[in-house]
Amino acid sequence: MKLTSNDKEVLAGFVLMLFGVYFIWTSAMIKGEEEFFESAGIFPLIVSGIFTLLSAIHMCVSLFKGGHPTVDKISISIRLMLKNEGFREVMLAIGIVALYIFVGATFVSIYLAGAILIFGILRGFVRRIRLVVSLAVTCGLVAAMYLVFTVMFKMPII
Repeated sequence: MKLTSNDKEVLAGFVLMLFGVYFIWTSAMIKGEEEFFESAGIFPLIVSGIFTLLSAIHMCVSLFKGGHPTVDKISISIRLMLKNEGFREVMLAIGIVALYIFVGATFVSIYLAGAILIFGILRGFVRRIRLVVSLAVTCGLVAAMYLVFTVMFKMPII
């Protein structure tokens, strides 16, 4: 048996609650020279607390509606998800963007990495587009990035 929608909602609430606890911890670690209630960490702490509280409420409501995820249900759903071709395409796109953010923009020029990302997405995911059109769109978007950041905002991004 695979996960029901209430099971998925319980898992989503639990994961979001974990993120909220992490955000609370990191915002509590923000040090300032003034007292904590006047420091920069108080606003993220309040927002993270509300986020965590709402996640916990969401998880509890889903539990009361009949959501009871088990290890067997989760493993069956993960196997079915990995076999889905649409899921693999989405994960490939997320991986490409992650490579752009963590590798391309860090070690290569942001414009070159952006051009590679845009061109790769156009060639890999837009099947009907011609090569000349993808090159033109890539050049246009990179030029727009240059004009916005370097010319308009005077932020020389390399």
